[in-house]
Amino acid sequence: MRIKRKKKYKHPRPNLNLNFKKAVYSGQNAIVTIVDEKWLEYSKQLFSSIFYNCVWNGDYVLIAQDVPEERLEWFKQRGIITINKTRKYKEGPVPVERYGKHYIFNDYFKRWTRVIYMDVDIIVKQPIFEMLETKGFGAVIDFSPKLKDHFDRKIDSELYKELTCTYDLTKSAFNSGVFVLETSLLNQELYDKMEFIADKWFSICKFEQSILNLLFYDRCVFLDKQYNHFFSRPYRMRQAANQKIIHFIMNNKPWKEASPYYQEWSENLSKAGYIRIEDLVKKRKI
Repeated sequence: MRIKRKKKYKHPRPNLNLNFKKAVYSGQNAIVTIVDEKWLEYSKQLFSSIFYNCVWNGDYVLIAQDVPEERLEWFKQRGIITINKTRKYKEGPVPVERYGKHYIFNDYFKRWTRVIYMDVDIIVKQPIFEMLETKGFGAVIDFSPKLKDHFDRKIDSELYKELTCTYDLTKSAFNSGVFVLETSLLNQELYDKMEFIADKWFSICKFEQSILNLLFYDRCVFLDKQYNHFFSRPYRMRQAANQKIIHFIMNNKPWKEASPYYQEWSENLSKAGYIRIEDLVKKRKI
């Protein structure tokens, strides 16, 4: 008796007959994430949720820190642009790999009109094209909403005192887990200023976004919370409904089996192998 073989399941492609805005034409904009080798596998789910739920037809970019080239082949085969970098900052109060976001502020990224950055502990639920209307630099107010919450007085009281004389620490602070950057802002002066701020205040930073908050002091456009909804407790699932981007802060990560989002996260990951960026955009030489 002949045994019928099951056909290999292939997830259906997203509907591309969408009314994209002009600003979203392929190649004009990019979504970027950054990982070291530890977080590399988690980035596959992020790209999958962007591909299927957002139907993003700009570029997808992975900044990898100290990752063996052979481990980046999976991403290259699917049309994801990979940039392999070595770590830059010394060990300190904030994990060193998180400062890789600073790479986004060099001239390389001027090839795009706007860049949207996302952490890997995110599920994108809906299209986010409205973010591309942001002028300058945009992000959502942080769950520690004031600048004073982002620096540690106990580490160096004298340096902290100097900080308070330089900046008004009662002003609002943003979360850099998601941000949009208009690349016309990028120039050597901005990059040098970021380097100066990092060198001077690094030792008293509590969070990885502390430096960027000083860089864009009084210059950040605060976005609606739907573009970076903080999920920290299961009882807050109702609040997360209809949000465009869910950001799993603290220890309640969606890849943990106890998470109420574990099934959704796992399904996104299982579909990641079918990603083909060239199905959405024409191949271009970068």
